Amino acid sequence: MFIWVERADGVLAGVLALVLLTRFIGRWLILPRRLYLGGAVMGFCGWVAFVLSRGSTTYGRAGIVSVVWEQWVSAAPFILPLEGGLLGWLGARSFWRWCFLSAGVAMALLPWLAVAIVYLRQG
Repeated sequence: MFIWVERADGVLAGVLALVLLTRFIGRWLILPRRLYLGGAVMGFCGWVAFVLSRGSTTYGRAGIVSVVWEQWVSAAPFILPLEGGLLGWLGARSFWRWCFLSAGVAMALLPWLAVAIVYLRQG
C-alpha cells in the first residue's frame, strides 16, 4: 500500500506543479476556479494519505531517470501541501484564499516542527 501512495503522490505533485507552472510562468493556461480548488483538495488529501500510510521502500539505481524519480518522490510529501495552498489561493476568493494558503504552509512545516520537537526532547 505504501509504495502505491508514494508513487501516486509523486505523480500528483508533478501534475499540480505543471498546472502551477503554466499558470504563473506561461500565463496561457487559466483553468476554472473549481479545478484549482479540486487540485488544492487533492494535494491536501495526498499529503494526508502519505502521512497515514506506513512502510518502507528501496529503489534500484538503474540510471539517471530512476535517481531523479527517487528524489522527486521523496520530496513530493513536502511539496503537495504548498501546491495545494497555492492552487486554493488561486481558486478561492477573499477569506478562503488565505485559509488555503495558511493551511498549505502549516501542513508543509508540520514535519519540520515534529523533527524539532523530537530533537529538543532528546536533549
